[in-house]
Amino acid sequence: MSRRETTDVVLVLRGGGEYTVEHVTRLVNQIGRKHPVWVYTDVGDIPGVETVPLLHGWPGWWSKMEMFRHPRPFLYMDLDTTVVRPLKRIIEAAQPHSFVALRDVYRGDKNPGALQSSILYSNGSHRGLYEAYRDNPRNIPGGDQIFMEKHVENPVFWQDITDEISSFKKPTNRDPSVWIFHGKPRPWDVEKQYKGKIRT
Repeated sequence: MSRRETTDVVLVLRGGGEYTVEHVTRLVNQIGRKHPVWVYTDVGDIPGVETVPLLHGWPGWWSKMEMFRHPRPFLYMDLDTTVVRPLKRIIEAAQPHSFVALRDVYRGDKNPGALQSSILYSNGSHRGLYEAYRDNPRNIPGGDQIFMEKHVENPVFWQDITDEISSFKKPTNRDPSVWIFHGKPRPWDVEKQYKGKIRT
């Protein structure tokens, strides 16, 4: 199989918070069956996907740091992401690069290097991010995004390589393949109001 056929999709679900297995299932159904989906989680088996146990019980978004244990190229998405069309173009845009993230929708106006981790791509060579946090786990103002900014050299930003991804709250494209929901509202909160514009 070629690399273009084998990029995994990685999700993270830490139990006991806002997100549940139902949110994983929703997103997996939108992704379809063309990409292997792996879920790093502490809730046990989830039907239809491969699961990998979380090792550390890190709170909140810090559990996302365990995605960098993944040994192969992967596309990561937060569980409130909405996929409207196939991910093929997004993955192909990312594959020439080592690490791709969103330029922060708000901070990026003043700092073009500001990173947002709602959706990112790794070519599988970033286990050092996991190990760096594992060796010194702590709460950092700004969270995992600031940690990644400090540890990833020369990230590429989605906004510079594709218009297939758009923020729902600050849209740059009214017809993207993927909508990013960072904070409130969540996509399921606005499904009826925006019926036809997003699919949840």
